[in-house]
Amino acid sequence: MDDKDELGGKLVLQTHKFFGSVEDSHAGMRGMDIGRLLAQKVEGGRYIEVWKKSTVLYVFDDKKVGILKDGVYKILTPKMILNAAGAREKFLRFRGNSLSGVYGAGASRPW
Repeated sequence: MDDKDELGGKLVLQTHKFFGSVEDSHAGMRGMDIGRLLAQKVEGGRYIEVWKKSTVLYVFDDKKVGILKDGVYKILTPKMILNAAGAREKFLRFRGNSLSGVYGAGASRPW
């Protein structure tokens, strides 16, 4: 399930090239390209069904999942639940960073 119309999460917003290991983190590629590459792998998965524009509203005790898809509420019983809640900004600590008007880079992005 993804509430957006495109898989890839925050990676689709990353235009810079990543660093690190080529094997582990696709170093040298732009984040948006990594997101699309990983999305293709997921969508091509033999045992994976992707629902875009779908919001998971609740996971019940009996492992049923309440989903809003295309304006219709559905309850499913998935074989597996993998929660990928998304990225968070690593805000650096410095004196004065809690003052009004001080924001991390993620807060100033055009969504």
